[in-house]
Amino acid sequence: MNSLFLRDTPLLSSSAGDGHPPFVPQLTYTATFGSGFSATFGIEDRTRPISMTTGTLGANPFTATAATAGPNATRLPALVGSFQVDQSWGAAKIAGVVVRNSATFGNLPLAVVGNNGKQISATGWAVTAGLRVNLPMLAAGDKFEIAAGYSVGAQEYVWSSGANGDWFDVAAFMGGFLRADRNFTIYCVNAACSIGGGEQLKVFHAMAVFTHYWTPTLRTHLYAAYSHLTPGRVGQATAWQEGGLSKASIWQGWAQLVWSPVQNFNIISEVTYARLNQSLPLSVPVGLGTLAAISPNNWGARMRIVRSF
Repeated sequence: MNSLFLRDTPLLSSSAGDGHPPFVPQLTYTATFGSGFSATFGIEDRTRPISMTTGTLGANPFTATAATAGPNATRLPALVGSFQVDQSWGAAKIAGVVVRNSATFGNLPLAVVGNNGKQISATGWAVTAGLRVNLPMLAAGDKFEIAAGYSVGAQEYVWSSGANGDWFDVAAFMGGFLRADRNFTIYCVNAACSIGGGEQLKVFHAMAVFTHYWTPTLRTHLYAAYSHLTPGRVGQATAWQEGGLSKASIWQGWAQLVWSPVQNFNIISEVTYARLNQSLPLSVPVGLGTLAAISPNNWGARMRIVRSF
């Protein structure tokens, strides 16, 4: 599936390659229909650690017994597809993916008898769309791009750490909003942990990018992004210290100045800003209990040198 969120490159740029998540074994086929229309279909190997991990909950509304995860076995490949049109005015794309999230309980009762089997599974999916409008009347290479995606248990297909100013790094400095590394969360349904359950994280992500070339080798990228996370009902009702996560929203903006003295060599200076809105569940009630509202923000600046081969 073609990712619409790419680091240091336009969202729909052909220079980004096929846009699949990096280092994922895959088999794809692209059909071209003429006049700039094309479609891509394929499968991706999600049995490797590139996919988001499975999380577990400790004490939750159902039990004081913590769920522990064994091997996170994803036995089925991801089914991906996209449809794209490229014209002189720009490009447009829509893409989708279906995945199967699975986790094996490490708790002894479930490891022996299980929930009619020791593995919990759920079907995840994601849909993304993007639009690029070329602006040659401003300068050669100028463009405006907008993209959005929604996922259930497949968040890596609607954003990437490079799409929004290294989101995972920014979040670590802000506190809260730290458990978006899981697509799938498992938990114990009863005190003996002989019955297990699971739920998937829902994510909405949208972003816009304006690219302006001051010279053929010097350009600016201006980004803005919004993300909203909705955990499952059990995760929202579980204390933060036990692995719970409430709904959360984050706004981000950042600017990059990129100098490319030679092809495939970039010197990048950037400034980033992020603000988080979230209320953390602090107790273990039936339903949401005591909440701690947090609204941190974070400024960042850095310089990078990137050489592509």
